[in-house]
Amino acid sequence: MISNNQAFLVELLQRNAQTTKVTVSLEHFVHLFFLGSVMKEMGNILDQCGCNRLQRKVQKAFSILLDGMYS
Repeated sequence: MISNNQAFLVELLQRNAQTTKVTVSLEHFVHLFFLGSVMKEMGNILDQCGCNRLQRKVQKAFSILLDGMYS
């Protein structure tokens, strides 16, 4: 038996699913995966060098790039 709280949550999720459609194509997924792995490797290299300031600049540049690609 479903409680009132569970029924409310199910209804809320169904309503939200109807109003919010999030689709990620395979191409976008591959781009995000690739950029994420590149960022991780660059972060590791910069950590080893002790270049924290440069690492923050690189992360900001990637963030701007992603915003431009997916906004």
